[in-house]
Amino acid sequence: IYTCARHPLNTAAIIFIWSQTAYTLHSIFFAAGLTIYILIGNRYEERDLIALYGAAYERYAEVVPAFWSAFPNLRRRKEKLKFHGH
Repeated sequence: IYTCARHPLNTAAIIFIWSQTAYTLHSIFFAAGLTIYILIGNRYEERDLIALYGAAYERYAEVVPAFWSAFPNLRRRKEKLKFHGH
């Protein structure tokens, strides 16, 4: 699943937040606030992961999108992520 999205739990949360059948003005603002919170938190998490894993995580981030992925590219993505000599 981490070949499809770097943050699958955040992806699932955003899909769940915005897939409700009916919205009130209050629930739209609440959904927007939660989405913004997730996006801001994701930036901090990315920064921490780069600090922890360095170039390996940066390479992973170049290949795998943060939230959503096109499934036809999975085989090519897996090939790009293979680490040679380690």
